Amino acid sequence: MSPAASSIACFFFFLWLVVCLAETQPQDQLPVKTYAYASFQPSDSPGTLRVLKDASIYGGALQLTPDGRNGDGFRADKSGSVLLAQPFTLWRHLDDENPAPAYATGSNTAGHDRRVRVVSFNSTFSMMSVAYNGDKALPGEGLAFLIAPSSAGPPQGSAGGFLGLTNSTFEASSPGTNRFVAVEFDAVKQSYDPDDNHVGLDVGTVVSARTASLAGFNITTMATENGTAAKNYTVWIEYDGVARHVWVYMDVRGKRRPASPVLDAPLDLSEHVPEQSYLGFSGSTGDSTVELGGILDWTLTIETFPEKDERKKKKKVIKYWWILIAVFVFMVIYPATGCIVTLRGERAMEMREQGRLERLRSLAGMPTELVYEELERATGKFSQRLREGEGWHGGYGPGSVYKGLLPSAGDGRRPEAIEVAVKTYNEDCNKFGNEIQLTNRLRHRNIVPVIGWCYHRGWTPKMLMVHKHKHMCNGSLDQHIFRRDDVRHERRPPLSWESRYRIVADVASGLHYMHHQHSSVVLHGYVKPSSVMLDASLRARITDFVLARTVVDVAQGRSSQ
Repeated sequence: MSPAASSIACFFFFLWLVVCLAETQPQDQLPVKTYAYASFQPSDSPGTLRVLKDASIYGGALQLTPDGRNGDGFRADKSGSVLLAQPFTLWRHLDDENPAPAYATGSNTAGHDRRVRVVSFNSTFSMMSVAYNGDKALPGEGLAFLIAPSSAGPPQGSAGGFLGLTNSTFEASSPGTNRFVAVEFDAVKQSYDPDDNHVGLDVGTVVSARTASLAGFNITTMATENGTAAKNYTVWIEYDGVARHVWVYMDVRGKRRPASPVLDAPLDLSEHVPEQSYLGFSGSTGDSTVELGGILDWTLTIETFPEKDERKKKKKVIKYWWILIAVFVFMVIYPATGCIVTLRGERAMEMREQGRLERLRSLAGMPTELVYEELERATGKFSQRLREGEGWHGGYGPGSVYKGLLPSAGDGRRPEAIEVAVKTYNEDCNKFGNEIQLTNRLRHRNIVPVIGWCYHRGWTPKMLMVHKHKHMCNGSLDQHIFRRDDVRHERRPPLSWESRYRIVADVASGLHYMHHQHSSVVLHGYVKPSSVMLDASLRARITDFVLARTVVDVAQGRSSQ
């Protein structure tokens, strides 16, 4: 492609990019809002809290089920909830032109729709769960942190195992009818529960999508005997709206958040709750035991979306800026650049490329020059990679290494087929030729020899060096040190101490040869784990002489190159 055609293509690509950036702006950091309740007072309702059905505020706590110690008597089969009075926009479509559907699909790089943005939040609260049955304390039903679709409160028939979240009618309805998400703390084993002391993630149903037993975290019970020596617990719920993941931590009140969560699971709120939802708590009592479920304190930190009018205004301003930039480029920069490239670029590029090739071919001691198409066939169009790199161009130093099979040549150069490793190169031709010439003069068992080279001019210049595959078949040393395979994405086994000693000795031997045994001192200047290749026996050989230079002993009256 000519430089003029390339410029035109780049210009239209730039215009397309401008349009895309104007339509889809990057996600800015959302403002954060915090709610903090060190304790709860009756005056909080109906100001910031909605106390619904059988719930109440008493003794500085949210009583999710009736508190009979006020003279009411303990009552069974009750359910209640307490929600923040303000609804929250938990997710939003980023495309104003396309309104959000009833069910959003996905979110991020894990297969989700990038047009849907979901907020992140942290919810920390302390809870008590005391069950009463005469003089004995028995496990009650439980309570839950709730993301509710409305502020209507628990439905009828939501006592017992339904935890104030749903009822038998909703449970029997079609999937998606119940649009709530809850983290339950359950002390009674139902037929669908793993045990009588667990935490679960409920998505539209009390049959948890993910559960975890609390016994393994030294949380033996959430109900204590008649309130004496009650062991209250603090819960940390962290939700990442970008990763679409939730983590739940739990420990005795007063302790720090533990390192390991009691439960974590993928969760895309845009698929399970309405765009506008409420946050709070719900709980219930059973038919034979009566449990006092309460929240002692609560802190909520949540991202909030700006008002839509403000967002539209900001987007419009940014869009106009991109249009102005595009007009400026079209009217000023593009004509000037196009003229210069058209008049001078084509001829200058041809002269530079020809000069580079002639210099490479004139270098003394150059190995065999190979045809690019031959190497492309030998490597299966560069499909079997031995080492990850920067590709054809860009970056610093050599790029990827590919395995191939060069067939025998009829002109006697190769009497038989040979397995090779083809290394792409990312430097200019001068350094490329210098590395080939220098490497070809070094003859040592711990230095990777070069058997051929290729320079191909296509869409982008391609510079390649060819080595014997047997010298590089086990990849580079860094893949073994960090125990990962860049190509197959596998975890490598650790090197034995014997292999490590041999590798160090091999590298030292190669460096000693370059510094003391070669006719002139060779300074590598680029020794690192990725510059050391291993053969089938894990013997090391030095490669990547991109920065190497020869230094002649001054005492012999010669200068450095």
